[in-house]
Parts: sequence; C-alpha cells; structure tokens
Amino acid sequence: MASKKSEKQFMLSENEFNQMAYDNTALMNPQYIDDIDYKSEIQPMNSQQTKSNQFINNADSDRYSCWSRFTHCIRIAYGPFNSNTYLLTSSMNTMFLQAQVTNGTDSLSTASSLDVLWSVIQGPIMNNWYSNTWYNTQPFATANNLTLLYQNRLIGVPRLRQLRMSSNSCIIPVYFADDIKECYGQYQEANEDKKPFGLKNGTAWTYTSSDQLGMYSYWGSVSSYGGGGYYEDLSRDQTEAASQLDRLFQNLWLDRGTRVLFIHFTTYNPNMNLFSVVEIVVEVPASGSLVLNSDFRSVKLLRYVTPFDYFVLACECTFLLFIAYYIVEEIMEIKKQGWIYFVSVWNSLDIIIILISIVCAAFNIYRTIIVINLLESILHNPNEFANFQMLSIWQVNFNFAISITVFLAWVKLFKYISFNKTMTQLSSTLGSCAKDLAGFAIMFFIVFFSFAQLGYLAFGTQAKDFSSFITVV
Repeated sequence: MASKKSEKQFMLSENEFNQMAYDNTALMNPQYIDDIDYKSEIQPMNSQQTKSNQFINNADSDRYSCWSRFTHCIRIAYGPFNSNTYLLTSSMNTMFLQAQVTNGTDSLSTASSLDVLWSVIQGPIMNNWYSNTWYNTQPFATANNLTLLYQNRLIGVPRLRQLRMSSNSCIIPVYFADDIKECYGQYQEANEDKKPFGLKNGTAWTYTSSDQLGMYSYWGSVSSYGGGGYYEDLSRDQTEAASQLDRLFQNLWLDRGTRVLFIHFTTYNPNMNLFSVVEIVVEVPASGSLVLNSDFRSVKLLRYVTPFDYFVLACECTFLLFIAYYIVEEIMEIKKQGWIYFVSVWNSLDIIIILISIVCAAFNIYRTIIVINLLESILHNPNEFANFQMLSIWQVNFNFAISITVFLAWVKLFKYISFNKTMTQLSSTLGSCAKDLAGFAIMFFIVFFSFAQLGYLAFGTQAKDFSSFITVV
C-alpha cells in the first residue's frame, strides 16, 4: 500500500509532462525563448503589484490622517483642563458643607432638622458669602466685590429656592381623620404646590415656573425636582441679606410642606480662569429628616484668554477642517457602497466620531456667544442672580462628549495596529469569541440583577447601601 501511494505521488499528468518537456526544450534551445509570451506573464504580475502598492499608499495616507485627527482631538480635549481644578472643587466643598456654626459642631453635612439648617445658613454660609476682610480685619482693596477664600469672586448674588407639596397631597386613613387634618405627601413634580403661602407677596411666597427662572430639573436621592419654585435672591449687602433671611425665618418659609431647598451661587477664580457653579440641595423627605446633596461644577467657560488657549483654538479650527473633509468623503462612500457601507465596524465608528464632533463644535460656538452675553448682563446688573446652571451642565456634557470622542479615537487606532502580527491575532481572537462573551454577559447580568433585587427587597429598610435599587447595583 505504501509503495502504491508513493507511486501516485510521483505520477504526472500528460499536460504536466508536456509542460515540463517544453520548458526544458526552451532552456536547451534559445530559439524557443522567443516563442514564449513573457509579456502576458509579466503583465498580471505588474497589475497585481500596482494594486498592492496602491493599497499600501492608501493605508499609509489613511493612517497619517487618522493620526493627525487623533493628535488634534487630544489637544482639544486636554487644552481647557487644569490639573488644579479638583483642588478648587474640593476647597469649595469643604468651605460650605463642612463649615460649622460658632460654638458648635453642626454643619450642612450633619444637619438633620430645619432648625439646625437655619442656624447653618444664617451662620457659616452667610459668613463665607460676605467675607470682605483679611484675617487681620483689614478690608479688601475692592470692598464692593464679595470674595471667597481670598481668591474666588462671587458672581451676582446667591439664591435660595424651595419646592413644596400642599397640605392635602396624601390620603389620611379614616381612623385618623378626626385627629390629623393635614398630610404632606412625597414630592411629585406633577402635583407640587404652586399656590401662594405665608406672606403671599414677593417671589419667596409665590410660585415661579421653571421657564421663567431658566432652571433645570434636578435628580436627587429621594426624588426628581422641577426647575421652578419659591425663591429669594439675597442682596450683596450683608446687613440687608441677613434681614432677608431673618424675615424668611420668622415667617416659617421652610415648614412641613417643604420638600427640597436649593442654594445656588457662582464664583469665578481669575487665577485659574475657572467658574465654580454651586448647587447645594437639601431634600426634606416625608419622613422629616434631611438629605444633603451637592453639585460643585468647576468649568472653564471663557475658553480663549491665554496664548495657549488660542493655540487650542487653532487646533479646533484645523479639526473642523478635518471633519468637513471626512463628511464629504463618508457621503461619497455611502453613495458608492449603499447600506453595505455600514456593515464595517470601522465605518460606523467614523460616523459616530463625526456626529459627536459636530455636536461638540456647535456647542463650543454656542457656549462662547452665550457666556459673553451673560457676562455683559451680569457686569451691568451685579445685584441680580447669575444663572450659569444651564451652561455649566452643558459644559460638563461637552466634556463627556469630548472624552467619548477621545476614547473612540483610541479605538480607531486598532485598525492600523492590526498590521502587526500580535495585534492581528488579538483582534481575531476577540472577534472569534465575541458571541460567547455576549452570551456569558447575558447570563451574568441576569444573575447579578436578581441578587441586587434580592438585596434591595430584603435589606432596603435597614441598610443605607441597600436603600435603593440603583445603590445596590
């Protein structure tokens, strides 16, 4: 059997034998060489070589353009950031949440009742807002400007805003109907109280809608709160501001119907060119306790001040040219390939990067115009509240969008690293096991969420870490 198998391996077909004979004859007799059509043999090889060179040139060009976009994206993303931004956020947090009342230990972070809350607002918070002297009691050179931590200027005036529920917003059981006449339910934006109360005059005692205030909704620990409410803008004069707070205190501005208190104010640090938009939220749930939340957004709203800022501006303009070029290129590719174009993951990734970049560019232009107009208005009316809430929230979202763009740009680099053998093996391995990983992920999250639900239902009333389903997860 072995000999027959070896014989078959060395057997040649008639055509193969004739071809070998022809080649040997050509080698032994040069006149036969002229009969061979070498052009027909070389031409396909040249065509194939040309296509290969074209592919390599296109790959190099695409790789270079991707690297250029990537470096510009990195410059734009990191340009506005300051390594000391967190220090500003941390110092503002400590200044207002940890500051204690005189001869006591109460602070916003430890307040558990409305009376303690009032003592903190009228004490350390007021002192932080209206500190116009140095530590040796010498007044600042610019006494009209309210300065926090000696470095941060208060923009406009502080604002106190509350949301309420009416006294008949929940149902009283018939067994207690004779003894209990008022019931203040859990906050619901659709059923919030909008009627005048207390003194029934001024913005502190009459409801103002979110459209008029220009405030956004807030998602707290207990509930989600609307942007309207009853508000009081404090004066820039400390004596008058103290009188305003005392009037609210004496007339029970905060009572059983209060469900949340917002403390809004904005500061500007010229040393770092950073705005700190502060939103301290004290929730008053139906249980009667206090739940403290806070949002200190340190953002750079004035983007173009220093020479480096203008360098970043130049990078942004160049990046926009890149985006405009690739928009045209991607549209031509979509017209040429149709829906098949979106089958490629890399093509879909390009579309996502382009869309996010367009949104970021549009917001960048919008933010610059709005900040200039808003600052001009505030400088002409320093005794009004400076509403930077919307701009700061959108700036934070802008930072998220930029971070996503940078992440996707890093992912895009895998397309060109795949020329390396190791990276090719890695990408092919991940592609081969993608379905198995997806199936395992589904099974894992089913078990994970079932245990989370078990923990919430079993320990939600006893442990803080299990108090809500989101916290458990």
